[in-house]
Amino acid sequence: MTARHERWWWPLVVAPWLATAGCACESTKTDGSDLRGVFDRPTQTTTAGRSASASASKPRASATAAPTIAPLVRDPPAGPCLPPGGEPLAKLDRRIARRPGCRRARVLEWRDPKGTPRYACLYAHRDSQQRTPLPLVLFFHGEYDDPKAVHRKTRLRRRYGKLDLTGDPKHPGFLVLAPQGRRVGGRLVFDTSHVAPDNVDLKTVDHFVATLVAEGAVDRRQIYALGESSGGVMAAFYTMMRPRLVAAFGTYGAAPAHLKWSCDGPPPPAAILYRACDTVTPCADVEQWLGARQDARAPTFSMRLGAGKAEEPSCVLSERQCRKKKGTANHNRWPKEREREWLEFLSRYSLAIPPDAPFE
Repeated sequence: MTARHERWWWPLVVAPWLATAGCACESTKTDGSDLRGVFDRPTQTTTAGRSASASASKPRASATAAPTIAPLVRDPPAGPCLPPGGEPLAKLDRRIARRPGCRRARVLEWRDPKGTPRYACLYAHRDSQQRTPLPLVLFFHGEYDDPKAVHRKTRLRRRYGKLDLTGDPKHPGFLVLAPQGRRVGGRLVFDTSHVAPDNVDLKTVDHFVATLVAEGAVDRRQIYALGESSGGVMAAFYTMMRPRLVAAFGTYGAAPAHLKWSCDGPPPPAAILYRACDTVTPCADVEQWLGARQDARAPTFSMRLGAGKAEEPSCVLSERQCRKKKGTANHNRWPKEREREWLEFLSRYSLAIPPDAPFE
């Protein structure tokens, strides 16, 4: 282990280780059983509500996990790949977000260009320092959560020490970096409306990633973004703004159809999970976004879930069957049972970055 690695892991050794939308939308007038049918396009269908728009091949990992696809090393565009526009968040709360109390994690700190204290929690298995560089998963929390959601809501902690995303037995596991949003209206949010180089949330995530890259902890070919609800929008936003940094992204309960890919070639690969009954991010809205991705020939893995882990054949559009309380509860129910196939799909994509290329 180099001195550079020793400096990064020393703090971990001495520390204890480690706007609600109802179903009454325009799409409610559509027969739920036909939602997938209106997007009839060439695609590889695996099971109900699940598809992978890529060619089939032998899977690199578990045969029971994500759909089989051809491994892809992507030569990314320079980016950003979103048309500029929007204004930065102006009405931040006077009370800034406090340092998150992430258990068994290293907390990174920084002041963004506006002078606001920013934080991110780095989660990793206690033996990860012996395996670096490792893939990095950027986890963006929803507006009612914070970086502690990685342990509180997900089961990623059961995966980041064992799940092999590299195909190299010397480098099993991955790192999870969870940046914290800024406080607006009592909630922690990320600014995904201000598409500009000076977006402070982009700058903040860039800084934390650059810190880990400089410490030799991250395999730059395999950086992924993952998020729930508004954090899922941030995962898509960051990936499209930083296509030379993020290989693929995943969302849960998000439908960022307003983010229009502006670079040549298809948008980045994405794994998209959602609920058949969701009154925060309606199922039909997600499927409209899926249709747009299919039109753009974007590699996509999608899964429509019921209230639990089982897949559903169609969206629930009836207000009687999908009331606000039930739909909100479904939206906030992270799909713990589907994380493995989610991550394994993302891991099949990497960036064509030479080992000695400077970090941008």
